[in-house]
Amino acid sequence: MVKKTKKSSRMALYMTLFMVFIMVTSLAGFLAPDEGSDFKYGKYKFTAREDAFYTSIDGKQFRFYHTPELAENVTFDTAAKDKIFGSRMILVSFEPSEDPVFDLVRFELSQEMPELFSVFVASGIALEDDRYDLPVISCLNATEYVPVIMLLPSNESSVTIDDDCIAISGSEDGLLLAKDRLMYSLAGILDGE
Repeated sequence: MVKKTKKSSRMALYMTLFMVFIMVTSLAGFLAPDEGSDFKYGKYKFTAREDAFYTSIDGKQFRFYHTPELAENVTFDTAAKDKIFGSRMILVSFEPSEDPVFDLVRFELSQEMPELFSVFVASGIALEDDRYDLPVISCLNATEYVPVIMLLPSNESSVTIDDDCIAISGSEDGLLLAKDRLMYSLAGILDGE
């Protein structure tokens, strides 16, 4: 009789583990993004993967956090696009804060601009900060041939330009949206080319 109890409790354990496995994998499948789902925007085909949207243009892979439909609602000054394409180098700077999204956008621009648009990027910070080993760069450093992109905190997502200084503004996800708006424009997906 002792054997039957051990066997039945072992079977109950297996059934419980199986049920837990089914529940966990079902939940994971429900919460995971729809990997590989495709959509078109104009002549561009996008694929959703993990937490981003990808498209290929002239053999170059572009990654965005937001769809073009969301990004087209961001205030955008097309002179920013012209200023970047008229430059071989840009400076990117931000005010150090506890919000890591500003450093993330700075890093992504420093990686993507040379690779996708052949524009060299040098990074800086707007104010001295011991956490960063970067030079101090502000709009005062902007010139006609070497513009500055300042990443600024704001409640409204926007890309604007004042003389040779481009401001990408937003907070947290809004800054990523504004960066996407700029990249969509540079890629020719928004504002045509």
